[in-house]
Amino acid sequence: MERNRETGLSNSLWRRNAQMSALYAISRTLTATIEADHAILEVFNLLRDRLQMTHVMLGTRHADTGRIEIVASTGFPSRMKQDSHYRWATSMIDRVTRSGYPHVCTDVEKEVGADEALILEKKAWAVFVPMKVRGRNIGAMMVEASHEAQTIPFEDEVNFLRILSSLLGQSIELQERVGAVQKSSSSSKGNGQAGADI
Repeated sequence: MERNRETGLSNSLWRRNAQMSALYAISRTLTATIEADHAILEVFNLLRDRLQMTHVMLGTRHADTGRIEIVASTGFPSRMKQDSHYRWATSMIDRVTRSGYPHVCTDVEKEVGADEALILEKKAWAVFVPMKVRGRNIGAMMVEASHEAQTIPFEDEVNFLRILSSLLGQSIELQERVGAVQKSSSSSKGNGQAGADI
């Protein structure tokens, strides 16, 4: 009994240290470039390699239509849109974006309710958190991992992901702002050139 307790404490300490290390590496990755699309894929790789997160998904709300657009995902099969696991994840991304509240799923297989011979090699959990920038919900993020990787309370996983999703949201917003400035600058130059030709 005492040995199991010590093992549990050791695993919990390892995961918390791994989270802090991952956040540091992710912060450096995101600040090294304004190209959020490329940086996000690197972040997903870090989550997989350092925290054993087998599935990750990030979605944002389209400013005009209000619909959720999946920015990036990893761990899903190539026929993603026909996969019940993928459809479930995207629907939860939409739900959490709209509600602004996190969602913890302790049994992905049960919640997905897939008929196919399953998606998952091991029992898995998933956490969804809203992605907030300056108090606005601009989307949501999900991560999924096997129960073997769950060595700390889900509340701590949620808190870690809140910080991470905020960093990603800021990176996405910065890319959008830079793109808008570049588009405006190109438009102004085009108008100026047209005027000169007349």
